Amino acid sequence: MNKKQYLKRLTLLSVFCYFITFQSFAQQFLTLEFFEGSFANLSEKAKQEQKPFLIFFEADNSPKSVEMDSILANKWVQTYISKRYLAMRLRAFSIYAEPVAKKYGITDFPCVVLFAPNASVTHKIESVSPPKSFIATLTEYQDAPGSSLAETTNSPSVMAQNDPLLSIKLQEEAKIEAVYKIAIEKHQLEARTLAVQVGVFSDYENLMKNVMVLKENWHDNILITQYEMSDKRKMFRLLLGPLYSIEHAQSYKNSLKEKKGIEAIIVNMETFAPVSDAQAEEYRLEQLIQDEKEDKKRQRRKNR
Repeated sequence: MNKKQYLKRLTLLSVFCYFITFQSFAQQFLTLEFFEGSFANLSEKAKQEQKPFLIFFEADNSPKSVEMDSILANKWVQTYISKRYLAMRLRAFSIYAEPVAKKYGITDFPCVVLFAPNASVTHKIESVSPPKSFIATLTEYQDAPGSSLAETTNSPSVMAQNDPLLSIKLQEEAKIEAVYKIAIEKHQLEARTLAVQVGVFSDYENLMKNVMVLKENWHDNILITQYEMSDKRKMFRLLLGPLYSIEHAQSYKNSLKEKKGIEAIIVNMETFAPVSDAQAEEYRLEQLIQDEKEDKKRQRRKNR
C-alpha cells in the first residue's frame, strides 16, 4: 500500500468514526411531543403509566410566554421532559384551558404547572429561568405526591362556564340582537335546527380569542349570538352549528368532551334554550325525515 492509498483510507476511516460518534451523540436528544387530547385523557394516561406530567399555559405570545416557550424548546429540557414527564400545552383564556385553570386555581399566565400521576398539583413555575434551573425544578418535583387545590371562582378575564342558569337568564331576560356566523356575516334564526353551545362571554376580546382557537382547531361552523341585558350589558353565546339532528349534535358534544374536555350543551336555534331529553325526540333523524315527508304532502295538497 503506497502512501497515497494509506492517507485515503485513513481519511475515510476518520470520516466514518466521526459519523458514528455524531450519530451516537445526536441520538441522546429527544424531541418533546405535546399530548393531543383533553386534560382528562392526559390524566388517565399519566395514571396508567404512573408518570408525572406538566402543562404549559401559554399567554398569546406575550414576551414572558415567548421566553418560557424558548426554555421548553431547549434540546436538553426537551430530552429531560420526554424521558420523565408527559406534557401538554394550552392557551390561557381559551375554552380548552379554562376548565383546568379554574379547577386548580391557576390565575397567572404564562406558567408551567407540574402534576403528580394522580393529577394533583406539585408545583407552579411562574417565572422564567435558565434551562439548567428549569431542569433542576423538574427534578425536585418529579416524585412529589402533590396536593389538590380547591376550585376557585373565575377571574373576570377567564371565560364563563356553560352555566345553565346563565343560559336561562339570557333566554328570559335578554333580547336577541343578532346572530352571526363567523366570516363575519349575519345569520338567520333557523327553525328545527340545533347548535352546540361551548361558552357564554361578557368580554368581546375574550370571545374573539376563543373564536380563533376554534378556527385553529378546524371548526368552520362557528356562530355567535349577541344579547343586550336589561342593564344594557352586552353578552355573547359561542356556538357550533347549525346541526340538523339530535344524533349529530350529541356526537359533536361528546367529541368536544372526549377530545378537548369542553362541557358543551345542546340548544335549539329558535330560542337558544337548552334541549331537554324529552325535546330531543323531536330532533331525531327519523322524526325529521317523517316531518319533512308530511310537509311535502301538505304542500302538494295545497298546490292542487
